[in-house]
Amino acid sequence: MGNRVAENQSGIYPAYEVFYIECVLSAMEWAINGLEEINMILSHSKLLKEFGLKIIDLSENIINQAGIISKYFYPPSNLKIHQLRAEKLRESYQVEDSNILENRTFRNHIEHFDEKLDKFLKNSIIGDVIPPKSLFQSSVEINSITKVFKAFVIEESKLISLNEEIEIIPLMKEINRIHDLSVEFDKAGRLSWTGFLKIINKKIIIDMKKIILLSVLMIFLSCKKAEDAQVDSVAIEGVQNEIELPEYSLIEEKDISVRTQMEDDAPLNKRILYKYVVSEKIKREQIGLLFNKLIKEKISLDNEIDEITIAFYSNKDIVDGAYDVAIATWMPANGEVTDDIALNNNRESYKIDITIPDNLEEYLANKFIKSNKFGLSEELRKQISIEIGDSEARANKDADKIFPSVNASNQEKYANKLDELIEKYKQEIIKKHNINEDIYFSIMEEGIEKRWE
Repeated sequence: MGNRVAENQSGIYPAYEVFYIECVLSAMEWAINGLEEINMILSHSKLLKEFGLKIIDLSENIINQAGIISKYFYPPSNLKIHQLRAEKLRESYQVEDSNILENRTFRNHIEHFDEKLDKFLKNSIIGDVIPPKSLFQSSVEINSITKVFKAFVIEESKLISLNEEIEIIPLMKEINRIHDLSVEFDKAGRLSWTGFLKIINKKIIIDMKKIILLSVLMIFLSCKKAEDAQVDSVAIEGVQNEIELPEYSLIEEKDISVRTQMEDDAPLNKRILYKYVVSEKIKREQIGLLFNKLIKEKISLDNEIDEITIAFYSNKDIVDGAYDVAIATWMPANGEVTDDIALNNNRESYKIDITIPDNLEEYLANKFIKSNKFGLSEELRKQISIEIGDSEARANKDADKIFPSVNASNQEKYANKLDELIEKYKQEIIKKHNINEDIYFSIMEEGIEKRWE
């Protein structure tokens, strides 16, 4: 049995195909998981601020996995056993000679990184060397004499390492295509045949869009969907006369448009994400009406919009994360914007899909109770916390004007004056909001803990 692979002129003995499928699939999943994490970080401003540099590590891991995958299809060895295996895999996965995985940039970048680093540092006497890791919004931020050690360019989804540029998205398109084929092969326990590929080609195109073009939003698992609703202006206006809508305000509008297919010249599926803060007193019966009203307004202003997603939040401090009140998507009933829909704005099949947490009322009620302390709402406590911070800054500034702290002889006078002014401004805040010192210091601690500013 040990020599059958070598003897088999088809490249891989049929019983052993599953092992190659498993190895390829494993590397693909590591790369795809990396891209999903990158998109998660890029989709949330707080995550981007805290973990932005991790994108560089994740991009390098994608390139690592691409190098591993590349070897299966383009082995470095010329031995017949390896070349036959590669031919069989390229045929099964429809990998052409011009395939991006044939480019040895990915493999060489990792395998010879130490040698390239030596040369990079040796030749970097002239020009600026960027600190170990950097994040750029656009390439225009990098001047012609800059030497880039490791960086990621957000707008172009591009990794720059030792001044070499590697685009992540074209690479991930091919990785994702091969991944989807591997999943189907794994189910069958065999590599493909021509008819098999024809059957799953359409499914693969759809799945590729789902993974590469990730949505910004996260959906709670413990939610239920309300009845699908069409945008009906007459019905909406009639019901609105009976049910008053809650207060709401637009916090963020974001274009998350994609192509209807993977081709660069495919029609644009114009998708817009809106984030609203709504009153914590909102009722379940108001949610559908408000969604309808807002969607109606959006499409009346721009008929080119193909998909609308609106998320409701109870507090503007959490809009960078998942919604907590409700979410709605206006799109075709089958979830797919076709070329025809994108080009001709055919909305006959459209519906509004609304998701509301099962425990919304209980959640909002508990949130309201928890947010009220000392008879003060969280919003008011935040305002007081900011006033406390401002008063201390004001005291410091005023004390420094009277006794400049840069003068060593003034240090004791400055400190005494600062204490006096802090106490004075503290009493002003206590009197203004009718609170005592215990509440004052409790709010100050809460503000520090929650970083209110």
